[in-house]
Amino acid sequence: MNAADIAALPPAGVYAVLAAVVFVETAFLPGIVLPSAVVMVGSGMLAAGGSVSLAALLATAFCAAAAGDALAVRSGRALGPRLRASRAGRRIPARHWDRVSALFRRHGPRAVLIGRFVPFLRTLTPRLAGASGSGYREVAPYAAAGAAGWSLFEIGTGYLLGAAGSLPAYFAPLCIAAGLLLYLGTELAVRRWSAVSSEPAPPAEPGGAGPLSAPGTVGAAGPAERDE
Repeated sequence: MNAADIAALPPAGVYAVLAAVVFVETAFLPGIVLPSAVVMVGSGMLAAGGSVSLAALLATAFCAAAAGDALAVRSGRALGPRLRASRAGRRIPARHWDRVSALFRRHGPRAVLIGRFVPFLRTLTPRLAGASGSGYREVAPYAAAGAAGWSLFEIGTGYLLGAAGSLPAYFAPLCIAAGLLLYLGTELAVRRWSAVSSEPAPPAEPGGAGPLSAPGTVGAAGPAERDE
């Protein structure tokens, strides 16, 4: 799917495709290949032309991303240590699992916020959070902050590209300043929530394996009976 395909859709179709792609990309492991950035930037460009509502696009993307994260956390909790060994998990390149595992070891549930802005990682981080024992209540502030910032960035980029010829010269610096304020505000909110939220899950026992153990190693199940 490209920007031309999105432009050919009626307004209701644009909202539906945006919601479906953003939701499925995170909610289901096979959705890792979906071109969410293309759909979001293309939708933003349509909003600049008046074909669709910018506010409705932002709300749609935020709700779809947050719902996808919630389902991914639940899926991760259901699979637990069998996550990487599941049928869908085995189809994900090992380098992606290794990268998200390192990110989660360093940042804990906060990795859900960071991973939202990185292709592939936004599909894996909420799922790993669930597999590591984190409940959605613990993940929710990071997921919400990531969904809001990512939606604004991707769709806003498309909107600015579509409206570039008609914007005053001061508009770009103003957007940069607003983006910095948004980032700082999000960071502060996440830190405040983190201070009062439940403690992160304890590390794996010595000699044990974490939720992303490779198939065939200690702590990893064989092919999971329950796949996504």
